[in-house]
Amino acid sequence: MSLLNNKRIRIRVAGILIENGNVLMVCHQKNGKSYWLLPGGGVDYGETLPQALRREFEEEIGIQVEVHDLLFSIDSISPSGKRHIVNLVFICKYSSGVYRLGLDKRLSDFKFLSIDEISNATVYPSLKKQLIDYVAGKSGQKIYLGSHWNK
Repeated sequence: MSLLNNKRIRIRVAGILIENGNVLMVCHQKNGKSYWLLPGGGVDYGETLPQALRREFEEEIGIQVEVHDLLFSIDSISPSGKRHIVNLVFICKYSSGVYRLGLDKRLSDFKFLSIDEISNATVYPSLKKQLIDYVAGKSGQKIYLGSHWNK
């Protein structure tokens, strides 16, 4: 049996929430590195994708959101084959709550990033171009973005 047969695919939902032309992002710190992600996380067994995303927004940022259409999906497969994450990114709208950073020790900050800030940030998975295009109103109809892995 190969190493890959013992691995599981992780499904991660994420949400794009825009305010005044800026995208809500969460900063994570892990192994001495800082990087930005869209709010979101793993889907639990028996949980719908929108349920998981609403739960993750509440855990990470303290707010409730409405989950709308799937904007795009992207595979993140490590070159070593040790990790495979399917990212499903939805359009979200603020519903209620007070913005605050969640308790997970990996979370270090959250912020609405401008297009320029996104361009200069480390973003995982590799979605900078898609985020910038979406904010600028240039988003195409392509939903599956293929396989991307940040090194």
